Formats: sequence, C-alpha cells, structure tokens
Amino acid sequence: MLVAAGAAFHVLRLDCEIADVLRRQGHPDQAKPLLNTTLAAIDPADDLMAVSDIHRRLGLILATDSDAATAEEHYRAALALLEQADAALELAVTCRLLGDLLTRRHHPRGIRSRQDIEKRTRDAVSMATLNG
Repeated sequence: MLVAAGAAFHVLRLDCEIADVLRRQGHPDQAKPLLNTTLAAIDPADDLMAVSDIHRRLGLILATDSDAATAEEHYRAALALLEQADAALELAVTCRLLGDLLTRRHHPRGIRSRQDIEKRTRDAVSMATLNG
C-alpha cells in the first residue's frame, strides 16, 4: 500500500514536469488542466514544496494568459506554503515572480506590495545565506 502511494505521488510529480514542458513549448492550454488536476490530488500536508511548486507553475501560465488576478492568487498561495516550509530560496524566486506581475499591472496596491515583496525577498536571501 505504501509503495502504491509513493508511486502515485511520483506520477503526479511527473505530470507537473510534463505540464512545465507543455508550457515552455507554448501549450499553456494543455498544461493548465494537468496542473489543476495534480493540485487537486496532492494534499499540502503531504508535501508543501510540491503544492507550492504547482501554484507557482499555474501562476506563470496565468500571468502570460492575461489572468493576472488568478496568477496573483496562485503566487500568494505558493508564498504561504513556502513560508511554512521555511524554503528561503524558493520563497525569493516566487516573491520576484509576484513582484514582476504586480509591477506589470501598474496597480497602486501593486507598488506597496512590490515594496513588501522586495523586503521579503531580501529577508529570504539573507536567511538562506545564514543557513547555507
């Protein structure tokens, strides 16, 4: 039973990689449902990093799909999980992606958020350097 559960998890992770290849090849319409299905199948309690990675990948797709509001939701979900996982470098990367999205939107809230994100990124990098 444990082996089957482990195999199923690896299949889900493989689906994430396939979705990323599809996105990079210009097929976000095929990648999005694959990532959404995978997101629904993985419990964040089982693997915070895997779920945050899926949210980040969905954010990347949606940001280029002109669905910035939903992309922002996915980036923020990824940030919350990465903070729980204490994953400083991944947190910094995701902060940068969210900051870029907010900057492109030219939203007043985005400017304040961008400043907050830049501070969080500096803090994450400092923490990674101290722990690394």
